[in-house]
Amino acid sequence: MLAAGVAWGIYTLRGRAVADPMRETAGNFIRAVLLALLALWWAAPSWKMPASALAAAVASGAVTSGAGYALWYATVRHLRATYAAVAQLSVPALAALGGVAFLAEPLTWQLAASCLTVLAGVALALRRPS
Repeated sequence: MLAAGVAWGIYTLRGRAVADPMRETAGNFIRAVLLALLALWWAAPSWKMPASALAAAVASGAVTSGAGYALWYATVRHLRATYAAVAQLSVPALAALGGVAFLAEPLTWQLAASCLTVLAGVALALRRPS
């Protein structure tokens, strides 16, 4: 998780200077697809996944993640680096709440308290001092 956080931070800081977020995101996804195809070829002999599941995973990743990354790239250039770093900490809580809203995941007290704690911390960190 530490390496992923550092990588996302670098990705975000590099993205601030990108002139065309959609093009840059598309290029990143094309490079990632090449690696995924290599992994798929290696794993294919023992893989038991239906084609429909693979298609759903690809569509989900390409559409939702691609759109999210492009939106983030387009937005991040308008934020100070510290604001961007703090704002991205809200993503896990928002994703969990999205699971409740769109996938009928159960809303437990633990999930609600966790999301509230994370989002309150982000809000406190983003507020301007008086």
